[in-house]
Amino acid sequence: MNENKARFEALVDRMRSELRYMQPPPPPVHSSGVRYLRDPISAVSVNFDAPRTISYMLQRMAGDAEELAAWRMAEIRESNEKLPLEARTTVLPVFVTLPGHVEPSTLMLEFRDADGVTWREDFIGKVVARKDEK
Repeated sequence: MNENKARFEALVDRMRSELRYMQPPPPPVHSSGVRYLRDPISAVSVNFDAPRTISYMLQRMAGDAEELAAWRMAEIRESNEKLPLEARTTVLPVFVTLPGHVEPSTLMLEFRDADGVTWREDFIGKVVARKDEK
C-alpha cells in the first residue's frame, strides 16, 4: 500500500471510530455545512498539530479534500456494516495528479453499488463521473 493510501486509510479508520462514539452523532458530511478549504489548518489557526477529526472540522466548519473524503468514506463503510454483503457499496480512494503537479493533489472517491453502477465523487460530494456497467 503506498504512503498516501495508508495515511488516508488511517484517517478513515479514525473517523469511523468518531462516527460510532461521538455524542451527539455528527450530521452527514454533505449536510454538515463544513466547507472545503485548501489548507484549513493554516487558514483558520496557527496550530499546525491540529487534530484531523470530524469534531475539529465541525468546530472550524472547514476541512481539506482528504479530510472531507475520509469522512464520506467512513460514513459509507459504517452504513455498509448494517447491510448484507451483496447489498454493500464498494468505495475506494482515487488520488489524482493535477496538471503542473508532481504529487497526487486531489482526492476523489470511486463507488460501485450492488447493481454494478459506478461513479466518482469529488471531495465536496459532486458526482464527476458515472456509468452503469450492466
